[in-house]
Amino acid sequence: MKRIFLVKNLSSIMFSMFLFLFAIEQALENINILYYFVLVLMMLCVALGLFSSVKSLVKDKQNFILNLNSKSIFSYLDAGSVLIGLIISYSLNSNLFKLWIFLLVITVITILMPHLSKKNKV
Repeated sequence: MKRIFLVKNLSSIMFSMFLFLFAIEQALENINILYYFVLVLMMLCVALGLFSSVKSLVKDKQNFILNLNSKSIFSYLDAGSVLIGLIISYSLNSNLFKLWIFLLVITVITILMPHLSKKNKV
């Protein structure tokens, strides 16, 4: 049963992992080996996320749309990753500070939006 959960939400998992790696990536710029390792992991997350999104889109378009609009634990993990990125960006005086504020606003809006169910089809 756990495997079904992971396969169904693989694109959400990969997006959350990518967001977390993007948040910590700016703190690791001075450590070359870790920086490149994180970049490779980010590329792997993008590739797996795109693959799983296309696969789920081809299988069932309606469930793909509902999964995009649904709230899950990954929504809250994304908010945590954005906060980590905001803190790191602020402490390093990075130019990405405004991006993290924008992502935080978008993440909070998606958490506060009402959930679309199969009854409330668009």
